[in-house]
Amino acid sequence: MKYALIGCGRIAVNHMKAALNNKLEIVAVCDVLPEKMEAILEKYDLQNDAYIKRYTDYKEMIAEEKPELVSIATESGIHAEIALHCIENDVNVIIEKPMAMSISDADQIIELSEKMGIKVSACHQNRFNVAVQELRKAIEAGRFGKLSHGSIHVRWNRDHGYYDQASWRGTWEQDGGALMNQCIHGIDLLRWMMGDEIDEIYGATRQQFHDYLVNLSRNKKLIRFHESLLLQCRRVRMISYLERKYQDKAYRDHQMILEGLKSGDSRLAQQALAEHIETARLDYLRVMKEKNITEDFGMLRFFR
Repeated sequence: MKYALIGCGRIAVNHMKAALNNKLEIVAVCDVLPEKMEAILEKYDLQNDAYIKRYTDYKEMIAEEKPELVSIATESGIHAEIALHCIENDVNVIIEKPMAMSISDADQIIELSEKMGIKVSACHQNRFNVAVQELRKAIEAGRFGKLSHGSIHVRWNRDHGYYDQASWRGTWEQDGGALMNQCIHGIDLLRWMMGDEIDEIYGATRQQFHDYLVNLSRNKKLIRFHESLLLQCRRVRMISYLERKYQDKAYRDHQMILEGLKSGDSRLAQQALAEHIETARLDYLRVMKEKNITEDFGMLRFFR
């Protein structure tokens, strides 16, 4: 299958790796910055492969190379524009999340792809994580009974350096904010687990601690489904080195939770989760003391 990559930034390495692992015929890469194309090709020792063409205009690339499959890994704000052009030219597409910046654009992509008989896939790879798959099986098997509510806390750190890597990050037009760019994975998983259509959304957003961003750094949403299921989403940027430092302990905790889900022993899973949360709370308190931090930035309430 003839494959091309549009956008050679931070996330593009995952698409290139997947293309190589699946033995696709990589015919071209495209980016407005030539050095980005060279960097990703060099990473996979493809810089001297004359068969792979370089383009700075994706429309020219589509016309010249006529790929069968394209990955779109550009800034979020132009995902829909590129996807629609590819579909109109009979090219199947894999679109990085979010697939579009508006419902109307997303609907247009779906409608056009169905009309043209083109396959479209949006990247929500976390659905394939082992723990997520086991949780889904448990829900489908009815192990937890009728779900009444769900919640997610996304504690990823995106510091100033992350936003300095690309000028489009942290903007409404091209980034869309924390819920659109980072928390979208959690929202997708909660929607998948809770099921049904959404009736109502209540939201509170705030620009907090990140005055260098145009859009918002903190969000809280309350969602009501048709069957009165409640769903809470929070997005907070926080210190991340605890997660890195204690990733071995976290892995063991996650394995215990997974074993509990596999065996159907919800008590084992709950115990492992409680121990994991308590470890994180104590670590957070210790670091606050070591760093002489007196303000907890509201994080301690997440460990209650």
